Amino acid sequence: MNNAFVLEIDGNSMPFQLGPGVPEVRIGRSATNGVHLPDDRGVSKCHARIFLDRGAPSIEDMGSRNGTFVNEVQVPAAQPLRAGDVIRIGNTNIVFRAAPAPSPAPMPARENRVLGSTAGMTCIIPVKEFEAQWAAVDTTAERQDSLLAEIQRLNILPQIASSLLDHNDLERLFYDCLDLIVSVVPARRSCLMMQENGGLAVKAVRIPDAAPNTPSADILRFSNTVRRLVIEEKSAVLTANVEGDPQLEGAHSIIVQGIKSVMCVPLWNGDKIYGLIYLDSPYSEKAFNKNNLQLLTAVANLVTMKIENFLYIHELLKKKAMEKELEFAADVQKFLLQPTLPEIPHLETAVFYNSCKQLGGDYYHCLPLGDDRHLFLIADVMGKGTGAALLTASLHAYLSTYCERPIALDELVGCLNRSIATQCDGQIFVTLFALIVRLPDFEVEYCNAGHNEVILVRTDGTVEQLQEGGTLLGAMPDYPYASRTVALHPGDLLALYTDGVTEMEDPAGNMFGKDRLIDLLVSHRSLPCQDLSWRLLGDLDAFRSGAEPHDDVTGILIRCR
Repeated sequence: MNNAFVLEIDGNSMPFQLGPGVPEVRIGRSATNGVHLPDDRGVSKCHARIFLDRGAPSIEDMGSRNGTFVNEVQVPAAQPLRAGDVIRIGNTNIVFRAAPAPSPAPMPARENRVLGSTAGMTCIIPVKEFEAQWAAVDTTAERQDSLLAEIQRLNILPQIASSLLDHNDLERLFYDCLDLIVSVVPARRSCLMMQENGGLAVKAVRIPDAAPNTPSADILRFSNTVRRLVIEEKSAVLTANVEGDPQLEGAHSIIVQGIKSVMCVPLWNGDKIYGLIYLDSPYSEKAFNKNNLQLLTAVANLVTMKIENFLYIHELLKKKAMEKELEFAADVQKFLLQPTLPEIPHLETAVFYNSCKQLGGDYYHCLPLGDDRHLFLIADVMGKGTGAALLTASLHAYLSTYCERPIALDELVGCLNRSIATQCDGQIFVTLFALIVRLPDFEVEYCNAGHNEVILVRTDGTVEQLQEGGTLLGAMPDYPYASRTVALHPGDLLALYTDGVTEMEDPAGNMFGKDRLIDLLVSHRSLPCQDLSWRLLGDLDAFRSGAEPHDDVTGILIRCR
């Protein structure tokens, strides 16, 4: 009985021989199958098998999800196969054909190897059986050598795929890939380059007779012509005659090295070029061919996948580390910002703070100075994120240090200005409004360092804006700040706020504005400070009508009782 047969998939023929050493050929998506169909999602891991039933090749479904069909009739149980039968597994059609019987030599243990990739499908065949059948069919030594070389060449792909799973660092992968390529491709030199800082950087080089520790720049003088074709035009280069190739007429750096054959392919995902793989040889009689180029392209695709996966994982880890840092910084910032202001006799206060991001640049604080004096401070760091949060923490530390001793308000603001200017070197600035309330006579001393004017609403509804002081912190280290004094009366209201309040935008881009804020404060000046802060936040939310806020919203309300 002739137990040899051929399976045809998309024009590729895969010969098999069933016998004691190979009792069955399994078909499925798993790499352990004799026929490997990894890209057909309709195929189960172990979908079907071909085996000998009463001496004849038969097919049997292995409990697959979508069933096995022969000539579009589902196989209910083991079914004999005849020449010309079309087996459908998932979306893949396999033609069953008879084949000449192999020589009676005993069959060695099966080894799975990749035959090739066609139409998104990678097929695996038993290599030793393939060798035996071709030896029986064609006795020409040259033909057998050519086929065995082709099998060896195609065997590279699963080895590189395995490297993609095993390697955690790209450098080792690059060198292993070059070693595997030059083991079957007649290249004298091989090199892998990656794009860095607008140019190409050599990441791996294989040259057998190069002196140890020779710099890569001395090993390989890379042609700008090849670089342009591969990187800029996203083209593969294959030539067995550099001097006679019109594409490489300008490749003088290659010609002067005596190179005859060149092959180069991009590391490209269809959108982005990561680098290239380059091979050359001084021999034209062993010129590269299209099969070599197909292999090199397949390898380049696998390496590109690994590069993208590597970069994605590292970016993900970097993002997770940054998220942890942001969480820590946010916790620190929450610790610095008082959820409620301290109880102060003769004063009614309220504070509100809404950050538009995980980390904000707004800051506020209330600090007793002794002698019935209380410091209220609100600030806005120009920027968001970690940098702004760190500067906010620094501002808090500076403030606590300078207030440990008696200090005038204008001197305090000047010290903060010099510290911010020294720390940020004129790169980041802070607006700040500080005022000191002296009790029980309700005298207020204030200094405005480039911040929004504080709104003073008198009990009769008249409004004053406190704006004297000086420029923002960090711009001019030796700037002379000045303070001013204003008297308050029972019932008077002070509103300190950041520009996130007045610059809140609706969906059309219109700002809430200072006039609307003043009208709200005047209209509801009799409300308790806490109720007034809630009313203000409610009006801001209604105004933006679902539009995303672009800045932090912070404020302090103070009323004399």
